[in-house]
Amino acid sequence: MKKNYFLVALLSFVMVTMNAQFSDDMESYADGQPIFENWWTDWGCGGGAGCAIMSSSAQANDGSLSGLIPSDGSTDAVLDLGNKIFGQWALEFMMYVPAGKTGYFNLQGTVPIGSGEWVVGNIFFNQDGANPGGGSIDDSALGAVEFTYPEGEWFSVVMNVDISLGIGLATWQFAVAGTDVLPDRNSIHKC
Repeated sequence: MKKNYFLVALLSFVMVTMNAQFSDDMESYADGQPIFENWWTDWGCGGGAGCAIMSSSAQANDGSLSGLIPSDGSTDAVLDLGNKIFGQWALEFMMYVPAGKTGYFNLQGTVPIGSGEWVVGNIFFNQDGANPGGGSIDDSALGAVEFTYPEGEWFSVVMNVDISLGIGLATWQFAVAGTDVLPDRNSIHKC
């Protein structure tokens, strides 16, 4: 399990696939409470405070609430995207990494998550606290890829994935703060 910390708002969280979509309104959750419903689950640690993503008014991009991953090392929140195996889908959210903090996420192959099947490798923000405003993807069709993000500010994260021809021929596009990190049609490397 990877434990890094970031504050993330998923206010215009939209996933589109084969005419189905969902969005998550962080304002619908109670401030200070764990979010363990709808699309939110965890990596098998029980769903309560200290495990699930927390609703928080500490920072917000739009409205008054966001999802918080505290820096205590205990949270293993998971957004269940529905075990997609075919088609095209898009994921968009706003993210905030406080100055001096680190962030991390990946895409798993199935939920619930067992030992982990990384579909998209590790995506780091200020890995090890040694690169403020610097991010990296450790495995892509282009190998390791570095990018920048605005530290201490809200920024957009956009992913477009095409698995229409099956997972073996899957491609993805990834953009941070309006800048393409991986242009469209990069093959997914499984970790």
